[in-house]
Amino acid sequence: KKDKQIIDLGGYFYDIVNGRKIASRDKVIRLILSMRLTTDDCQEALRISGRSALYPKVQRDALLIYGIENRYTVDETNQLLSAHGEDTLR
Repeated sequence: KKDKQIIDLGGYFYDIVNGRKIASRDKVIRLILSMRLTTDDCQEALRISGRSALYPKVQRDALLIYGIENRYTVDETNQLLSAHGEDTLR
C-alpha cells in the first residue's frame, strides 16, 4: 500500500511540474515534504509550477526550509509553523 501511495504522489507531482495540474504553493510544499525531497528539489518544483521560491528572510519560508532540511512530516511542519504563529500548510 505504501508503494502505491508513493507512486500516486509521484504521478501527481509529475503532473504538477509538467503543467498538467495546477497546485497552490502550499500543495507543492506538502508534496515535497511527503516525498522527502530536498530544498533544491522544492525550489525547482516551485519555479516550474510558477510559484514563488522559498525565501529564507521570510519567517514562514525559513520554517518551511527548516522542516524540509530536517525531513519533517507535513504534520510536524504544521506544528512548527503554528508554534511560531505562522499559517499552517493548506
